[in-house]
Amino acid sequence: MIFKNFEIVDPKIQETIERSAEETVKKLSFVKALSAFEKNHDAVVIGADTVVEIDGIILGKPYNSMEARSQLLRMMGRWHTVHTAVTVVSSSEVWQDYCTARVKFRKVPDCFLEFYASNFSAGKAGSYGIQDLGSIFVERIVGDPYVVIGLPIAGLWKYFYEKGWWNFETVEDNDKKWF
Repeated sequence: MIFKNFEIVDPKIQETIERSAEETVKKLSFVKALSAFEKNHDAVVIGADTVVEIDGIILGKPYNSMEARSQLLRMMGRWHTVHTAVTVVSSSEVWQDYCTARVKFRKVPDCFLEFYASNFSAGKAGSYGIQDLGSIFVERIVGDPYVVIGLPIAGLWKYFYEKGWWNFETVEDNDKKWF
C-alpha cells in the first residue's frame, strides 16, 4: 500500500468531555476517524484528539478569547498534562494509541497572554500550540513533544511500518532531504 495522496477532512463532530481525559481523547479520536471513514470506505483514516488536564480539570478548545485567557492563566508557572490519542480506521481494522506528556508553563507578561489568547488560541486544546507562538509559554516538556502538538508521529509510524504500509516507496523525491 502506498500513501502518496491524502486529504484533510473536518469531521464536523460534537466534541464532548467524558469522565476522564484518557476516555475523552480516545473516544474523540475514534469518532473523528470513523466519521471520515464512513464517507470513504477505501481510505485509511487517521483521527487524533488532544486535551490538557490541570488540577483534575480537562481543558479542551476554548469557546472564545476570554475562556482562552482563563485557561492560559490557570497554567501560568505550573505543570499540566497533555493527553493525545490517535486512531487509524481502515477496512481491515481499527488501531489506537494513547500518550501523555507533562508541560510546565513559564510566566509571561499579561500583554503577551492577551495577544495570544485573542489571536492564536482558537481551536487549540488548552488554548495553546507549541507549533506556533504558543511555544513561548512552554518552559519544559517531559515526554514526546508530538503528543503536545497533537499527533504522536513515532507510534503512528511504527504501526504503519509493522503493517507494511510504510516503505521507501512512500517517500516523495522532494522528501528525501529528511532522510
